[in-house]
Amino acid sequence: PESQDNINQIENFQEEISVSEPTHLATGAQSHKSKDFSTESGDFIRWSKTTPLTGFLVSFQDNPEGDYFVLRAGRLIVSSDDSAKGSLLFLKDETVSPMHAIIRVAEKNVMILDQLSENGTSVKRVDGEQLELSGDKANLENGDEISFGDKTFKVCLL
Repeated sequence: PESQDNINQIENFQEEISVSEPTHLATGAQSHKSKDFSTESGDFIRWSKTTPLTGFLVSFQDNPEGDYFVLRAGRLIVSSDDSAKGSLLFLKDETVSPMHAIIRVAEKNVMILDQLSENGTSVKRVDGEQLELSGDKANLENGDEISFGDKTFKVCLL
C-alpha cells in the first residue's frame, strides 16, 4: 500500500520531468563499466556492487531536462575526488569536498552524514524545515532536498 503509493509517486514524477535515458548514457557511460551514470557536466555515480534499487537523486541544475542518479542499498561516498574507492557519487564542483559526505541507504532508511565538509551539507524538508549538517547526520525522506555545497538534489524514494 504505502510502497505502491511511493512507486506511483515516482512514476508520476518521472512522467512530469519526462525522464528518458540521456544520449550520453548510451554512448559514453555504459562503455566505462565502473560508471552507472554520467552527466554532461562530468558528475557520475558508481556502485561497487549491484544491490536493490531504493530511489533516485534528481537534479535540474546542470541540465534543465533533469539528471538522475540511482540510489541502491549500501554506502555511497559523496566526493569531488573521482579516484575514491568503493561506491561513489562524484560531483565535479569546487564547492564539494574530496570527502564531503556519506549516504547510507537501507531498504526503508536513508541517512546522510556530513564529513565536516568545507561548504556543508544541508537538507530542506518538504515542510520547509532546513537542517545544516556539519559533522552531523540526518535521515532523508521522500521529497527532501539535499545540497552538497552548491549541488542540489531532490530525494525520490521508492
